[in-house]
Amino acid sequence: METTQKTSETARVKFMMKGNKEKHYKVILNSLKLCQYPLTGYGVSERSTLTYYQVMRRMKELELLNLIEQSGTKIDIDGAKRMSYKYIGL
Repeated sequence: METTQKTSETARVKFMMKGNKEKHYKVILNSLKLCQYPLTGYGVSERSTLTYYQVMRRMKELELLNLIEQSGTKIDIDGAKRMSYKYIGL
């Protein structure tokens, strides 16, 4: 294994051991619950302590858990066209 692969694997294991994935889920879901309209990943990151990249890493996982769903695309604050998401709960 190359050094970068070892470093990445070490970081992933530390991340999982701290329970950060579940913490990220809670932060994202809370942001979506509190907003009355669908949000993009950028919108979620603006309303939370997570970065855009942290949010987007979790969105597909939350979709597969049937906690959120895609709600179409919208133009974001920076003019980019992005997918928006809404909370659907359990």
